[in-house]
Amino acid sequence: MIQAALIKAGLGINISFLHSLDKKPVLVFDVIEEFRTFIVDRAIVFALNKSDDIKVDVDGRLTKEAKKRIIEEVNERMASLHIYKKKRKMEDIIELQAYALANAINEDKKYKSFIARF
Repeated sequence: MIQAALIKAGLGINISFLHSLDKKPVLVFDVIEEFRTFIVDRAIVFALNKSDDIKVDVDGRLTKEAKKRIIEEVNERMASLHIYKKKRKMEDIIELQAYALANAINEDKKYKSFIARF
């Protein structure tokens, strides 16, 4: 979703501010950092507190059931409304941030990161 938003905003996804340059979409990794705590980390903590199905296998990896539960939580967070100037879905916020980043780069405007309100 982040990669699609960056491309739509006209940004080159192989140029990075934070991650080392590689043949990977490193700008996507940079922008993911802005949303990781609010979406993924909170989803994991919520899933851990909410259910007993978050387990690891003998190798210390999440079980299929645990992965499924975490993915469900992440998808719920992505679909729910969040306050960002007004109530919006996360995919809309991601797209707005991609355009804000493009404006910061192309028009030398100040970039303001998305800060989640808990």
